[in-house]
Amino acid sequence: MAQQVFELFAMTAPGCEPACLAELRALGIACQQDVGGVSFSGDLGVLYQANLELRSAGRILVRFAHLKATSFPELFQKCLRMPWGRFIRPHTPLEVRVTSRQSR
Repeated sequence: MAQQVFELFAMTAPGCEPACLAELRALGIACQQDVGGVSFSGDLGVLYQANLELRSAGRILVRFAHLKATSFPELFQKCLRMPWGRFIRPHTPLEVRVTSRQSR
């Protein structure tokens, strides 16, 4: 059975992105510096390794969905249909953070 590959993001304090980039590369993980952290991808092993080994990252995020919504009700409905069960148990409280780009 093939391992699932996740889109990952190591969040850093401002200015620490180069240090995090160097740490990930030293671990043999292909990555790219971004604003506020470093983007990379990998399976659960890479995710666990990054969480254990990185000293410059405050947290590791798993990006599992990108969507377009033109209103808050549409955003809410699309969030309800996301595959949350892959990551959390039913009836577990959940906080959703949204970033808007090129918004009117």
